[in-house]
Amino acid sequence: MVSFGSHPYRHRNTITLKIELAHDSIARKVYERASASDRMRLRVLNLVRVKHQMFEPEQHKVDLSWFNRWFKKTDNYLTKDEVKTVRSFEKQLQLSPSERTFLIRSRLMARRREIAVLLGIGVFILFLLAALLYYVSTKNLLELQNIQLETQDQEL
Repeated sequence: MVSFGSHPYRHRNTITLKIELAHDSIARKVYERASASDRMRLRVLNLVRVKHQMFEPEQHKVDLSWFNRWFKKTDNYLTKDEVKTVRSFEKQLQLSPSERTFLIRSRLMARRREIAVLLGIGVFILFLLAALLYYVSTKNLLELQNIQLETQDQEL
């Protein structure tokens, strides 16, 4: 006869759930007792690993245009602030070779972004200076022409 009152896996799922809950509570207690620097190191390690995992699928797409290499593809790398945070814990982190390569590339991309911003600001300042010089030179030229016209009018 078949019993419909209990499921054969019901007991096993209950035990598994209790073990998982106990494990989670123990892990939480261990995490709370860890020092602040250990917690920060774990956060940094998770940051690097998560960003690296997000980066991995994008790595297989090859795009050789200079614009994408400099700007669009930097979304998946660590930001400048994240690189600074990772740098303070870098020697303590146990990273795989591909994660280390990702970290090095993130540093390079952060530096590239910084250089691109500085170049943009420099070009903007040069443009403003050129516009100012053009304005001053045309103003001086117009004043000179006005003086010449006034002297010609006085001579007539």
